[in-house]
Amino acid sequence: MDEHFRQRLAHIVTQTRGDMNQRDFGEKLDVSQSTVVGWEKGSNIPTLENLAKLATLRGQLPEELLADLYGRTWASDYPLEERILMMTSKQLVDLLNLLSTQLRKMDL
Repeated sequence: MDEHFRQRLAHIVTQTRGDMNQRDFGEKLDVSQSTVVGWEKGSNIPTLENLAKLATLRGQLPEELLADLYGRTWASDYPLEERILMMTSKQLVDLLNLLSTQLRKMDL
């Protein structure tokens, strides 16, 4: 992987983790704290399975996350409603949790 990819990965992981500590973030993804540290330093790369989990946490499809990591734009060919219909039960639960958190922050 090139250096730009590793830098984007580090930024995306750090951004997604937010103010959560690395250990708790790793637990959300079923990886160790040292794995998260490696991603944030760009010294190791997530597996495809872990990239998919990271994408879900970000509210993205894996294809969107990969496009971000490679510095490319990716426009979904599917309207939002269709994308939601294609989600797994776990992805829907994660999306609902994310939306709930965002709505609470907005004080709605």
